[in-house]
Amino acid sequence: MRVTQTLWRQHIGWTFKQHWKVQRHRVPVATGADLVLSQMNIPVVPAEDIVAPSPMRKELKFVGLEDRPLPWDECHPLYHKQECHMYGNHSVLLKGLDQAKVLTNTVELEQGLPAALPRVTASARHHHLVNNLVLDAEQKKLPKLKDPERPAFNFPRVYGITDIRGTRFEWLTYYRIFVGYCWHSSSEDEHLKSVTDNEVCSLLNLGTCGLHVVHGSLRTGVESVDWDISSLLRHMYYLFTDSPARRALFTQLTGCTTFPLKFCGVRWLENAKCFQRALQIWDHVIKFLKEAKLPKTKPVETLKRAACDPFLKCKLAFCKTIADECQPFLQRFQTSKPMTPYLFEAVEKLLRYLMNRCVKPDLMKCTGPKLLSIDTKKSENLILSKNIDIGFATKRLLGETAITVTERQKLEFIHECRSMLTTMIAKLQEKSPLKQKAVRGLSSLDPCVIQHSPQLAQKRFSFLLEELNHANIINDVLAENAKKEYLHFCNLKKSELQEIFRPCDQFSDEVGLDTIYGSFLIGEANYKHLWEVIKICLVLSHGNATVEGGFSVNKSLLVENMHEKTVIAQRHIHDEIQEAGGIKNIHISKKMLDYVRGARKRYHEYLEMKKQEKSEKDKKKAEKRKLDIQVKDLEGERKKLMMATEEKREAIDVELQELKKKQASLY
Repeated sequence: MRVTQTLWRQHIGWTFKQHWKVQRHRVPVATGADLVLSQMNIPVVPAEDIVAPSPMRKELKFVGLEDRPLPWDECHPLYHKQECHMYGNHSVLLKGLDQAKVLTNTVELEQGLPAALPRVTASARHHHLVNNLVLDAEQKKLPKLKDPERPAFNFPRVYGITDIRGTRFEWLTYYRIFVGYCWHSSSEDEHLKSVTDNEVCSLLNLGTCGLHVVHGSLRTGVESVDWDISSLLRHMYYLFTDSPARRALFTQLTGCTTFPLKFCGVRWLENAKCFQRALQIWDHVIKFLKEAKLPKTKPVETLKRAACDPFLKCKLAFCKTIADECQPFLQRFQTSKPMTPYLFEAVEKLLRYLMNRCVKPDLMKCTGPKLLSIDTKKSENLILSKNIDIGFATKRLLGETAITVTERQKLEFIHECRSMLTTMIAKLQEKSPLKQKAVRGLSSLDPCVIQHSPQLAQKRFSFLLEELNHANIINDVLAENAKKEYLHFCNLKKSELQEIFRPCDQFSDEVGLDTIYGSFLIGEANYKHLWEVIKICLVLSHGNATVEGGFSVNKSLLVENMHEKTVIAQRHIHDEIQEAGGIKNIHISKKMLDYVRGARKRYHEYLEMKKQEKSEKDKKKAEKRKLDIQVKDLEGERKKLMMATEEKREAIDVELQELKKKQASLY
């Protein structure tokens, strides 16, 4: 071990103190000599009896008037086999529960965790972390130190504990604390050794959340062209919102009772309905802008500029076409069920759909990750602009503009559509989960791949086992056994596989893969290793599905002018109804009915409380305003006094100078 300053700092004084601290608690080792001596009929006497013998005390018997008290044993006349407590009419518990506990010799159990538990666990954490991360004697060369403010400064190398060793010790520390306070297992050491035999388990990289990638790709594509769709949709919505008079005027002039929907700038794939509504009422909006006398506001000016664009409806239709194509992916993966086995095929399918619109067919024969190598920024990989698939609705609307626009303008619009597609595809390729080998391996658990391409499934399962083994999540023996069992599973008869995967519908969320695989593999000795691997794979997250689903649920619940408490309460009610399985499955208890009866009273109490809070706040504001006026007046008076004093001082200085001049002239 290399002797460094860090090592000396750790061991000066502390090692010797720790050594003698341990030595003083040592217990003499039993040598078995007393047993040998007893077999030889040699008496063995403890050393304490010879060195400090205990004095023998004689029992003194006093003769008195009272008898000796009887011992409290089975011969006592008041002895009962069954414990009982006797109370008379005079036995009143003046001290309450505390006196009752003393009389009955009982204790009161505390509710919840012991009060000393947080202190004990904090002390244990501190003790373990200090021993593992501060007092560990490992001396290895650590990474070079860098200072952002002094990038050229060369710091001396530091020796100490590596990050891997520190992380491993920290994980073991918290595991032992958890096991020590929760349960004790005889196989704890074996389990720790099996998990951390070589190194700490590495993280399995599945790439960026696919839901956010698809969201961001469409937004990036629309922003790459100079269409300004988001500004148009926002201003169209805010032109009519919170304005009943303008809505009535719009209905009177156009005869249309439909109004724009709210546009969300960060959730593009949920705006397909917004695109459709804008297409539906755009002609009425143009008529309204021409006939109505509107103020020169920013929304009005934006809509008037957009009305001069002959391709606006075509742009809205193209955005809606792309959003509709991406929508199934978003809806399918907004679930908490295990969906990682479907991620590879779903992303590949979406990417292929988009690339088929603008990439040459010869390049689309490749599969899987090879799609990521196609550079859509190169024009030689793309089809001609006039052959771009822009969708049926866009083509129809583009044909209707033939009178007002030229062919060159049409080609420029189609070229912009191609530019939007290529930007969106490039964003998907950059952040795509298809890059990750683990995602491709997880697709081996897809029922469609197992049933229709068993050889491909076996190849991908080998990739999965390889990734899990490299990450130190499974050992070599488990990987080999799981591979054999998966091969046997894929070689089952086609009818048996169809029966196993019959309840599986990859486009629904009713039956998950955990239920399907668990119903067949749990309890099967021939597939126990395979089930261990599948359990690890099915807990992997396919993205922020909970967050995305929460956005969608909140969007369907929200209405205008809702306070934060109302939103939270309504979301709680929605989640409770979903948990119960519907409104009809909720049990209406007496407590619930009583609570509903008192709702009106609580509402008035809440209003009264808010009114009181508002009055107190207004009172504080009035008092603060009064104090501000007083402070301002005093500051004005102080300023006036200072100015008057300054003028008087200047006058005195002038008079003093004149007197000094006269005084000097007399000499």
